[in-house]
This record gives sequence, C-alpha cells and structure tokens, in this order.
Amino acid sequence: MGKHRNSTYIIELHDVWPASMDKIADDIANLQDWGVQNLVLGVVPGLFSTEDGDFLAQLQQWQEQGFELMVHGWKHQSDLDLPRSFCGRALQKITANEAEFAGLSKKDATKLLHHSYEHWEKLGLGQAVGFVAPTWWGSANIVAEALQLWPWVESRFALYSQDINLSSIAFSFAGFPPQISALALRISMFGVGLINSVPRLVLHPGDTKRNFAPLLRKSVENWLVHRKAFKFNVIS
Repeated sequence: MGKHRNSTYIIELHDVWPASMDKIADDIANLQDWGVQNLVLGVVPGLFSTEDGDFLAQLQQWQEQGFELMVHGWKHQSDLDLPRSFCGRALQKITANEAEFAGLSKKDATKLLHHSYEHWEKLGLGQAVGFVAPTWWGSANIVAEALQLWPWVESRFALYSQDINLSSIAFSFAGFPPQISALALRISMFGVGLINSVPRLVLHPGDTKRNFAPLLRKSVENWLVHRKAFKFNVIS
C-alpha cells in the first residue's frame, strides 16, 4: 500500500450527464492542454439511457483515450419520499438535495445501488471502475454493499476495494464562492505535500474556467511533474 502514497494523484470530473456535456468537454480540453492524460469521469447513470446515442458515443471515445468511468450515484438528486435519519434530512438542506445516499436505511441504499448497477449494465459501456456517491455523504454506510457490484468505492477520505484500502482525501470546490474557492485551493495544494495519502482533485462542470483556473492549472502541472496518475484498472 505504501508504494501508492506520496507518489500518485487522481483527477476526477464529476456530474457527467448529457446536460453537462458541453462544459465537461471544455473542461477536458483545458485539462488536456495543461498536460493531463488520465482522468476519472463520474457519470450519473440515471440521467440518460441507450437513446442518448451521441452522449454514449462520446463516453466510449473518452474510454478509448484511456479515461476511466466511475458510477456517480443514481440520479444525483435525493428521493425525498424515502425515509431518512435526522442527519440525512439535514444534509439535504445544505446540499440542495444532492446527498442521495445520506441517512438512508441499508435496504433503501442497496436498492439505489442496484438501480445504478443494473441500468449501467444496459448502456454498453463495460464495467465501471467504481462507485462514488454524490457529495460523498452516506458513503461509509454503503461500502460493503457497493463492493459487491464494483471493484472500487470512494468516500471523501478513502478508496476501498476488496483487497486494499487507501487513504485518499478528495479536494473539491463545488458550491464555493470564487474567493473562498481560490483560498481553499491554495490550502489544499499546500496540504497535499504534508498528508500521506493519494490526493484526489475532484472537479465539476466549468471549474477549469472559474476565476481560480490559473492557480488550478499551476497546481495540476505541479502534480504532473512530481507524481504519477493512479489507475484504478491496474492497481491490485
């Protein structure tokens, strides 16, 4: 496990679905211009079907380029009719109802996982490398069930597989106002060098065009010089 620490990185783009495709394509073009060749795309399966041919063709093209696809929840919006714990209901307020798995019973969470898995199987994209819950809230309660379906599962602070668990902090700026995002990015990139983990930079549609993009580019380029890309498909 130690060989992966302080030597690798992961860059992810989340919230990939047809409505975000234009922004995602721009982000990928920008990242590639910065020198990034390895990306993990967090794809939301409940928001498209086999009828979305152009979207599927684009995902397959990115797969051929070596990008890895990860299942990102079911619909990225919580079913508010499902019973949730008090904490789970509170988290809906602060995440705009995106904490899809927060506060669910094991039965309801497992049902959502199977919805995602079974729908993905029909899309012709092959096996996804893993699963990541929207906003990460609720991840700790679904790891065992999700690992029955996918090789890897992400939480906010770790990567899990059947054989290995890795410390991995996800740095994300979703929902942050511009000034705070820039400050958070500076603090995050400073902290990466101090923490014994596999850092994940988790971007969302349009992040490479936000006001902190020059600082983001500098940070990414620094990773490319000093670290190697973590590949889910080749780690055992």
